[in-house]
Amino acid sequence: MILPLAVNRDNVADYVGALFLVYLIMIFIRVLLSWIPRMPYNRYLRAAVGFVVGTLVSILATIRFAIAADMQSGAINQPDRVDELSAAAQVACPG
Repeated sequence: MILPLAVNRDNVADYVGALFLVYLIMIFIRVLLSWIPRMPYNRYLRAAVGFVVGTLVSILATIRFAIAADMQSGAINQPDRVDELSAAAQVACPG
């Protein structure tokens, strides 16, 4: 007997929203953990940190790759923006 899936658009949207929220919280935890210079050794703490880091490695690597690709293609060109800002600062405050 095949059970029909009672999945509609609202269920999928709720699932995706919850998944996004969980990853957002985990990224926030990862940022906070990066400020701690040395974690004290505790088996449970190490397991939790390992889970957060291991889960986010692939996602953050993909984001870093996308940003690097955009910078190489010229879509994001920070050095030109810095030159524009420094030129505007020199015009505004000749020194």
